[in-house]
Amino acid sequence: MKRLLYLLIFISISLASQAQGQLQKMSPLVRRAAIAQRQMQHAAPRLRAPWLTEGEGQGSDAPGEEKPDTREICVFVRVEGDATELFSENNCRELARFDDIYIVSVPIRNLNALSMQESVLRIEAGAPCELHTDTTALVTHAQPVYTGTQLPQAYTGRGVVVGIQDVGFDLTHPTFYSSDLSDYRIRRLWDMLSVENTMYVGAEYTTQQQLLDYAHGRDGLIMAHGTHTAGIAAGSGYDTNYRGLAWESDLCLVANAVVQDTVFVDENDYYKYTSATDALGFKYIFDYAASVGKPCVISFSEGSPEYLDEDTQLYYEVLEKMTGPGRIIVSSAGNNGQVKSYFCKPVGTESAGAFLSSSAKSVNFRLKANGPFALRTTYYMDTPVVRTITSTQVFEEEKASYADTLKHETGDFVIHVDGYPSAFNPQEQFYEVLISNPARVGAVPVSIELVGADSQVEFYTFSNILTTNSRNATLNAGEYTHNINAPSAAPAVICVGMTSYRRGFLNWQGTWMQTTTITDGFREPHSSVGPTMNDRMKPDVSAPGFNIISSYNSFYREHNPSAGNASNDVKRFEFNGRTYPWTINSGTSMSSPVVGGAVALWLQANPTLTPAQVMEIISKTSRHTDTTMEYPNNYYGYGEIDVYSGLLEALKMQGMGIDHLSRHQPQAVTFTLRGQELELHFEQPLTTSAELCVYALKGALLQRKTIPFASQNVTFPLSAFPAGVYAVQINSRDAAVCGSTVIRKE
Repeated sequence: MKRLLYLLIFISISLASQAQGQLQKMSPLVRRAAIAQRQMQHAAPRLRAPWLTEGEGQGSDAPGEEKPDTREICVFVRVEGDATELFSENNCRELARFDDIYIVSVPIRNLNALSMQESVLRIEAGAPCELHTDTTALVTHAQPVYTGTQLPQAYTGRGVVVGIQDVGFDLTHPTFYSSDLSDYRIRRLWDMLSVENTMYVGAEYTTQQQLLDYAHGRDGLIMAHGTHTAGIAAGSGYDTNYRGLAWESDLCLVANAVVQDTVFVDENDYYKYTSATDALGFKYIFDYAASVGKPCVISFSEGSPEYLDEDTQLYYEVLEKMTGPGRIIVSSAGNNGQVKSYFCKPVGTESAGAFLSSSAKSVNFRLKANGPFALRTTYYMDTPVVRTITSTQVFEEEKASYADTLKHETGDFVIHVDGYPSAFNPQEQFYEVLISNPARVGAVPVSIELVGADSQVEFYTFSNILTTNSRNATLNAGEYTHNINAPSAAPAVICVGMTSYRRGFLNWQGTWMQTTTITDGFREPHSSVGPTMNDRMKPDVSAPGFNIISSYNSFYREHNPSAGNASNDVKRFEFNGRTYPWTINSGTSMSSPVVGGAVALWLQANPTLTPAQVMEIISKTSRHTDTTMEYPNNYYGYGEIDVYSGLLEALKMQGMGIDHLSRHQPQAVTFTLRGQELELHFEQPLTTSAELCVYALKGALLQRKTIPFASQNVTFPLSAFPAGVYAVQINSRDAAVCGSTVIRKE
């Protein structure tokens, strides 16, 4: 029976493909664009891009007015053999190539024709990303890790490119200069939203004068996110303690398009901004770093629902090919940890389900099944109404698209189910489900059930729509798992979760903002949880991301003086006639650049580190804050990043031979380099004598000195040492002063 169903599915898809192109070769977003384009030939009003809300992106054409479809979509295409003639025949623009995977701009009207070519194996793109800032005004401040207070003096990111792909850049903020303002450290910007259109989308700005004249990204009056994340990774801090981790690194920025700033995108260009366009942004940053001969780490604080492999297979392969020695990508996990986003009805279980909780006009989710099943929806009116749609019914319909309508006084409930076989596993089928009501889906209680003991069916959503109801207490399925975003879920990308330290902060007006009870480096509950859709562990590592102080976009604050987040500013100051803020933000958006800055320090120590080696460092050196858990896990990954221990491990990979060097810096000692002298300041006079040892990085002991009892300030001359990097170890019976640091003598 199951074989017969698969045969029917194959025949159905094959017949549809003859008329509409090889839809099974397309990812869902591309498939929707191709189908919508065909529909446009028979109806004048333009269809919205699928990530837009009701009323957005509507064309101004009058009904019945015909207009040529000039829209293009940026996609990944896998081609067998030479693609040059193929692309030319279909008016496609090749934008980048990674072996047999191309990033191509395709006229949407030619998608079906392109898919019909035997040499075209796959066409894929995902929707634009969303920001990973927690917008519930959650604030804390992980000062010791974030500002670099406990980081070794020797490593500041010098000689490394830090790439930030984000939105809302203030290019004039003094934190993007060197600490003494002598060096402007933003080297490049590609603003994908710029109206100058010198690139595939937008324009690039390559000189200091161009960048400062441009002043802010095109979305800079309504966005500020990128100024904050770039400051965390690489801000100099100007005259404050709010210094990023790699504060002497070079910055290469890409201002991309996200769901929140599509107001700047012409309706004809919506499909130019996809996951493939984001991949072009990563390539732009890596290409710049290669052109100046420097290693590079990219921090990406955005993401979109992973949605199984159907949207991301080629994307993940491209990221694998793009990264390598001295080319690292880190990305935020997402803030969906408190979203009940997944459940599974296993083989042998007749049914599993839950109620839908939503005040929106529509809810959507995806299903993955390895055989026949039924989707049962129940509408709890005075008398419950049950509607059942079988997977067989879906594939019997033209285009494998089934719709059902239920009349109701608030407006019709409509359920759409689109089915398609997996492009990568012939034993699986995927289903996209949309339930809508013109008032709201929650106008009456609505439940869903997955029914059929012979098949395993999995439910996925990124909306918090699953709940329980006393009308049927047995429908209580739902887990707070499987909500890691793409591209963080990619094997080649280092995925970062969020931890928290401080309960609150004092804002610039002197008001104490109490916000959380989670401290001491424990995971913040909003941080997204693994595994990935194909059951790999994520996140990889965690870092402070809750209530982080960093630079903020002065143009945003100037144009939004009454915005609710203005109370999050901790300081405002004047520079070159403008008022600049330092502010608090929270989310895995903030955690990603912490790890990005840390990796920049490691790349300075060892410029050829690969993603696998960075993960090895993380696995060996991360801290295990929650001792009740086994590591690695789908909450913390390998644990919270330890920048200093990781630096020592990176040096060890480079050939450092000091096996007995402490992995931790002293807690009660500060080190300061002043010219030819190293100054040590102990928080309290020593209660016992201590020993100071200086090592060459190959392991040779160069000098040993006893620090007498009761000492508090000690000066150690370095004039006899040539310029270079040295390890300094303090040994003592007092644990607070024991540890090591790494110094660089100029």
